[in-house]
Parts: sequence; C-alpha cells; structure tokens
Amino acid sequence: MRRWRAWTPGNRVAAAAVVAAAVACAAAVWDAWRIEAPPAAPAPTPVEPLPVLRTRGPGRTEQAISAVVARDPFRRDRRRPPERYRPPGRRAADVRPAQPAPRLPALRLLGTASYEDGRGLAAVSSGGELRILRVGQVLDGLELLRVDRGSATFAGPDTTIVLRLPERP
Repeated sequence: MRRWRAWTPGNRVAAAAVVAAAVACAAAVWDAWRIEAPPAAPAPTPVEPLPVLRTRGPGRTEQAISAVVARDPFRRDRRRPPERYRPPGRRAADVRPAQPAPRLPALRLLGTASYEDGRGLAAVSSGGELRILRVGQVLDGLELLRVDRGSATFAGPDTTIVLRLPERP
C-alpha cells in the first residue's frame, strides 16, 4: 500500500492502462480459442433452365463457325476489303464507291533542333531532297506543328504524322 501512495498520478494512470491492455488481450485470446459453427446457408432458389438453341438452317454448322473464327478480325495483317460492304439485296449502284486513301509523301526525319515549348527546326528528306523546316512551314501538303528532341509532328487535312529519328546502336 505504501508503494501505491508513493506513485504519482501519472504512474497510476500508466498502471491502469497496462491492466486494461492485459484484460483486452486475455479477452481476444479467449475469443480466438472459441470455435463457432458457421451460419447455415440459405436454401437454394430454383432457376429456370436455359433455352435450347437450334440452328436456323443450312450454313450455321460448326464448320461455318470455325470458318468465321479462322478469319480473326483482330489479327495484325488484316487489311480493308477491296470494296465496301453491301447488305444482302443492295445493288452495287446503291453504294457509293469508297474513296481511295490519299498517298502520303515519303518523308524521313534526319535531325531536329528544338526548344522546350515545341518550336525549332527539323531536317527532313522528301523524295531525295533535303529541306530544313521551321514550325509552321508546309512540305508536300503537311504542316510542321511541333519539334521535339528526336521527333517532328506534321499535320495534313485529315492526318497527323509523327516522324522519329532512328535509334542508334
């Protein structure tokens, strides 16, 4: 008892906290050792069966499905068909001819000198001719929009081209 009276109020609070922590720890250990059965699962609800799918006639066989899968629409070497798709029953005269894609000039970036804000110069080879362009100048119908370190961005009426310098070994 003398020791208890000699303790300061701070010591008494600390001792009470230690006792509370020990009680909480003992309760947690007691709860961990106690094993309860899991709650009962609810009774399953009946589900309607899925409808049976039937083919609609000739041509809808596994061979036809395999042929479609073999023509993977996401493969890398896939290109546009030579003519536009026509729904069944439409004549060729009803469909406008597809516009041929415009030919882009053969440009090659040879070097760049740029500022951080995108201004600068680009040395470009077009058809064997060397040209040095500033941002805003036009070459073969393409305007030089931006010059970055190792790349130049050109824009035409319906396309944007980013030329990059080749990697050095």
